[in-house]
Amino acid sequence: MIAETAGIDIPTQAALALCATLFALGWVALLLRRGLLFVLMALEIMLNSAGLAFIVAGARWQQADGQVLYILVLTLAAAEVAVGLALAMQLARHIRTLELPALNLLGRPNPFPSPAGGRGWPERPGEGAPQARAERAAHSGAASGAALSPAPLPQAGEGIGFERS
Repeated sequence: MIAETAGIDIPTQAALALCATLFALGWVALLLRRGLLFVLMALEIMLNSAGLAFIVAGARWQQADGQVLYILVLTLAAAEVAVGLALAMQLARHIRTLELPALNLLGRPNPFPSPAGGRGWPERPGEGAPQARAERAAHSGAASGAALSPAPLPQAGEGIGFERS
């Protein structure tokens, strides 16, 4: 018996069977559901069943290690929820769906808006690069026509710097 709460004795095998059942339910939900929120809930059920198994094992041998590991599992679950919900919010904002098959973007145009304002992947590095460099130079301190050039190699004991030419 692992627990005596208000006169109720819970056998170790029954508690571990509950953990296995919860984990199996989470696994089945993970495999069958297509929505991102349902997948996150299934992962949460699986993590909590693993944490419950740690509690059961710690209570079986009367050690506090199971409770310490459960706190670790809760921390991981909280991080998973935070990252998963932030991802879900961004996907809902940009793609307007949380269905996992629709999130497979391989072989499709990029649905995220590019910095240039259009849709699709950003330009290749060779395309439009001179204009981008000219725009950056115009907005930097080199707008007066003076370009930066590397200084000659320093002698021993001197620092490394750049000179305006």
